[in-house]
Amino acid sequence: MFAAATVGQICTPGYARNARNVPESLKETVYADYATEPSAPGSYEVDHLVPLELGGSNAIANLWPEITPGYHEKDKVENALHDAVCSGRIPVRVAQLAIARDWRRAGVVVPGAGPAPPPMPAPAPAGAGSPTGGEGPGSTTHSGDAAFCSTHACIANFPNGKGAVVRCADGEWSHSGGLAGVCNRHGGPR
Repeated sequence: MFAAATVGQICTPGYARNARNVPESLKETVYADYATEPSAPGSYEVDHLVPLELGGSNAIANLWPEITPGYHEKDKVENALHDAVCSGRIPVRVAQLAIARDWRRAGVVVPGAGPAPPPMPAPAPAGAGSPTGGEGPGSTTHSGDAAFCSTHACIANFPNGKGAVVRCADGEWSHSGGLAGVCNRHGGPR
Protein backbone atom coordinates (compact mmCIF):
# COMPACT_ATOMS: atom_id res chain seq x y z
CA MET A 1 0.00 0.00 0.00
CA PHE A 2 2.84 2.41 0.69
CA ALA A 3 5.02 3.88 -2.01
CA ALA A 4 8.72 3.16 -1.81
CA ALA A 5 9.40 6.83 -1.11
CA THR A 6 12.14 7.59 1.38
CA VAL A 7 11.88 10.15 4.17
CA GLY A 8 14.29 12.32 2.18
CA GLN A 9 11.97 12.24 -0.82
CA ILE A 10 8.74 12.93 1.07
CA CYS A 11 10.40 15.78 2.94
CA THR A 12 11.46 17.48 -0.29
CA PRO A 13 9.14 20.44 -0.97
CA GLY A 14 6.72 19.65 -3.79
CA TYR A 15 7.04 15.85 -3.50
CA ALA A 16 3.33 15.16 -2.85
CA ARG A 17 2.22 17.55 -5.59
CA ASN A 18 4.53 15.88 -8.12
CA ALA A 19 3.63 12.33 -6.99
CA ARG A 20 -0.15 12.92 -7.17
CA ASN A 21 -1.67 11.04 -10.11
CA VAL A 22 -5.29 10.03 -9.61
CA PRO A 23 -7.15 10.27 -12.92
CA GLU A 24 -10.89 10.90 -12.97
CA SER A 25 -11.51 7.33 -14.15
CA LEU A 26 -9.79 5.97 -11.02
CA LYS A 27 -11.84 8.31 -8.82
CA GLU A 28 -15.01 6.97 -10.45
CA THR A 29 -13.83 3.42 -9.69
CA VAL A 30 -13.28 4.38 -6.04
CA TYR A 31 -16.81 5.77 -5.75
CA ALA A 32 -18.21 2.61 -7.39
CA ASP A 33 -16.14 0.30 -5.15
CA TYR A 34 -17.49 2.04 -2.06
CA ALA A 35 -21.04 2.22 -3.42
CA THR A 36 -20.89 5.98 -2.96
CA GLU A 37 -22.34 8.68 -5.16
CA PRO A 38 -20.58 12.03 -5.12
CA SER A 39 -24.04 13.60 -5.24
CA ALA A 40 -23.27 17.23 -4.52
CA PRO A 41 -20.11 19.23 -5.20
CA GLY A 42 -17.99 19.24 -2.06
CA SER A 43 -19.82 16.31 -0.43
CA TYR A 44 -16.98 13.82 -1.00
CA GLU A 45 -13.34 13.88 -1.99
CA VAL A 46 -11.33 10.88 -3.16
CA ASP A 47 -8.59 10.87 -0.56
CA HIS A 48 -5.41 8.95 0.11
CA LEU A 49 -5.84 6.90 3.29
CA VAL A 50 -2.09 7.28 3.85
CA PRO A 51 -1.28 10.65 2.29
CA LEU A 52 1.38 11.06 -0.34
CA GLU A 53 3.25 13.38 2.00
CA LEU A 54 3.73 10.38 4.32
CA GLY A 55 4.77 8.00 1.54
CA GLY A 56 1.29 6.77 0.57
CA SER A 57 0.62 5.65 -2.97
CA ASN A 58 -1.89 6.43 -5.71
CA ALA A 59 -2.95 2.76 -5.76
CA ILE A 60 -6.67 2.09 -5.51
CA ALA A 61 -6.07 0.20 -2.23
CA ASN A 62 -4.96 3.53 -0.70
CA LEU A 63 -7.91 5.57 -2.01
CA TRP A 64 -11.35 6.09 -0.46
CA PRO A 65 -14.21 8.60 -0.64
CA GLU A 66 -13.88 10.92 2.33
CA ILE A 67 -17.04 12.71 3.38
CA THR A 68 -17.28 16.33 4.42
CA PRO A 69 -16.93 17.56 7.06
CA GLY A 70 -13.57 15.97 7.48
CA TYR A 71 -11.18 16.45 4.65
CA HIS A 72 -9.92 19.88 5.61
CA GLU A 73 -9.49 18.71 9.20
CA LYS A 74 -7.59 15.61 8.02
CA ASP A 75 -5.25 17.84 5.99
CA LYS A 76 -4.16 19.55 9.22
CA VAL A 77 -3.34 16.20 10.82
CA GLU A 78 -1.45 15.11 7.69
CA ASN A 79 0.62 18.30 7.79
CA ALA A 80 1.43 17.87 11.50
CA LEU A 81 2.51 14.26 10.96
CA HIS A 82 4.58 15.26 7.92
CA ASP A 83 6.33 17.96 9.94
CA ALA A 84 6.99 15.49 12.77
CA VAL A 85 8.46 12.91 10.36
CA CYS A 86 10.63 15.47 8.57
CA SER A 87 11.92 16.91 11.85
CA GLY A 88 12.81 13.40 13.07
CA ARG A 89 10.34 13.42 15.97
CA ILE A 90 8.56 10.25 14.79
CA PRO A 91 9.35 7.49 12.28
CA VAL A 92 7.43 7.56 9.00
CA ARG A 93 5.96 4.09 9.64
CA VAL A 94 4.46 5.28 12.96
CA ALA A 95 2.83 8.22 11.16
CA GLN A 96 1.53 5.95 8.36
CA LEU A 97 -0.03 3.47 10.76
CA ALA A 98 -1.53 6.19 12.97
CA ILE A 99 -3.26 7.99 10.12
CA ALA A 100 -4.42 4.75 8.46
CA ARG A 101 -5.96 3.49 11.70
CA ASP A 102 -7.90 6.64 12.59
CA TRP A 103 -6.84 10.04 11.31
CA ARG A 104 -8.87 11.88 13.99
CA ARG A 105 -6.64 10.44 16.69
CA ALA A 106 -3.38 10.36 14.71
CA GLY A 107 -2.32 13.80 15.95
CA VAL A 108 -1.74 12.39 19.43
CA VAL A 109 1.30 10.43 18.18
CA VAL A 110 3.06 13.71 17.39
CA PRO A 111 5.03 14.88 20.43
CA GLY A 112 3.84 18.32 21.48
CA ALA A 113 0.88 18.26 19.09
CA GLY A 114 -1.60 18.50 21.92
CA PRO A 115 -4.86 16.57 22.12
CA ALA A 116 -6.44 14.83 19.18
CA PRO A 117 -8.68 16.96 17.00
CA PRO A 118 -12.31 17.12 18.11
CA PRO A 119 -14.51 14.33 16.80
CA MET A 120 -16.37 14.93 13.57
CA PRO A 121 -20.04 15.76 13.91
CA ALA A 122 -22.41 12.84 13.56
CA PRO A 123 -23.55 12.30 9.99
CA ALA A 124 -27.03 13.47 9.05
CA PRO A 125 -29.73 10.82 9.03
CA ALA A 126 -30.42 9.14 5.70
CA GLY A 127 -32.76 11.21 3.59
CA ALA A 128 -31.92 14.45 5.38
CA GLY A 129 -30.48 15.99 2.24
CA SER A 130 -26.81 15.38 2.96
CA PRO A 131 -24.65 12.32 2.52
CA THR A 132 -24.26 9.92 5.39
CA GLY A 133 -21.07 8.20 6.30
CA GLY A 134 -19.62 6.83 9.44
CA GLU A 135 -16.28 5.53 10.39
CA GLY A 136 -15.15 4.22 7.03
CA PRO A 137 -12.13 2.25 5.84
CA GLY A 138 -9.26 1.84 8.26
CA SER A 139 -11.17 3.02 11.32
CA THR A 140 -10.92 0.98 14.50
CA THR A 141 -13.58 2.86 16.46
CA HIS A 142 -17.24 1.93 16.74
CA SER A 143 -18.84 5.33 17.30
CA GLY A 144 -20.21 5.55 13.75
CA ASP A 145 -21.11 1.91 13.12
CA ALA A 146 -24.85 2.51 12.72
CA ALA A 147 -24.33 5.45 10.36
CA PHE A 148 -21.75 3.56 8.31
CA CYS A 149 -23.95 0.47 8.03
CA SER A 150 -26.94 2.60 7.04
CA THR A 151 -25.16 3.47 3.78
CA HIS A 152 -22.97 0.38 3.28
CA ALA A 153 -23.71 -3.37 3.25
CA CYS A 154 -22.20 -4.58 6.54
CA ILE A 155 -21.77 -8.21 7.57
CA ALA A 156 -24.07 -9.37 10.38
CA ASN A 157 -21.41 -9.25 13.09
CA PHE A 158 -19.96 -5.86 12.03
CA PRO A 159 -20.68 -4.31 15.49
CA ASN A 160 -18.71 -7.13 17.15
CA GLY A 161 -15.54 -6.50 15.13
CA LYS A 162 -12.35 -5.56 16.94
CA GLY A 163 -10.15 -4.56 13.98
CA ALA A 164 -10.26 -2.04 11.16
CA VAL A 165 -13.11 -1.46 8.71
CA VAL A 166 -12.38 -3.40 5.51
CA ARG A 167 -14.35 -4.50 2.47
CA CYS A 168 -14.87 -8.22 1.90
CA ALA A 169 -14.54 -9.92 -1.49
CA ASP A 170 -18.33 -10.15 -1.78
CA GLY A 171 -18.68 -6.36 -1.35
CA GLU A 172 -19.89 -6.40 2.27
CA TRP A 173 -17.97 -4.59 5.02
CA SER A 174 -16.33 -6.04 8.14
CA HIS A 175 -14.95 -4.38 11.25
CA SER A 176 -12.36 -7.11 11.79
CA GLY A 177 -9.67 -6.03 9.35
CA GLY A 178 -6.19 -7.09 10.40
CA LEU A 179 -7.50 -10.00 12.49
CA ALA A 180 -7.45 -13.71 11.67
CA GLY A 181 -10.60 -14.87 9.90
CA VAL A 182 -11.69 -11.47 8.63
CA CYS A 183 -14.46 -11.90 6.01
CA ASN A 184 -14.08 -15.70 6.30
CA ARG A 185 -17.70 -16.26 5.21
CA HIS A 186 -17.54 -13.51 2.60
CA GLY A 187 -14.66 -14.65 0.37
CA GLY A 188 -11.91 -13.06 2.47
CA PRO A 189 -10.86 -9.42 2.43
CA ARG A 190 -10.82 -7.53 -0.88
